[in-house]
Amino acid sequence: MKRIVLLLVACVCFSSLGCLSGFIAGSGKMLSGFENREKVDACFGQPHKVEEIDGEFKATYITRKKIADPNGEYGTQAWALFTLGLSEPPLLAYFSGNVIYYTIAGKEITFTFDKRGRVIEYTPTERVNDWPRMRYESRLKAEEEERKQKEEEAP
Repeated sequence: MKRIVLLLVACVCFSSLGCLSGFIAGSGKMLSGFENREKVDACFGQPHKVEEIDGEFKATYITRKKIADPNGEYGTQAWALFTLGLSEPPLLAYFSGNVIYYTIAGKEITFTFDKRGRVIEYTPTERVNDWPRMRYESRLKAEEEERKQKEEEAP
């Protein structure tokens, strides 16, 4: 009987933390709140890269700001409920780690605008292979610069 009571107390303690990981996931800039390019530029600064495709403009911004994840907010609360709070410690570590990671490494966000500058869609990058991709791109850039220097020296 004593073990059951201790287990219930532990479950209540863990499930009460369920709001904390949900709060971390849902906090930050909500990307769906931007209506036009002026508001996006005011929040994230000048775009890192701009492309025009079929009359639409794709602008890529690099930011270190926390971006809200409403799906993560509701998902953590559901997992905390279904697992009686036992999923909260790993979820808390995961979302806290994401905040630290993106604060250091930054995050790319691509907004698509129409000709009038209204936001059509937005796409934040995912965590998968961010650092290896950046290292690979920087290595490719360095190899390309070396190749150009050798071509200039050759003639």
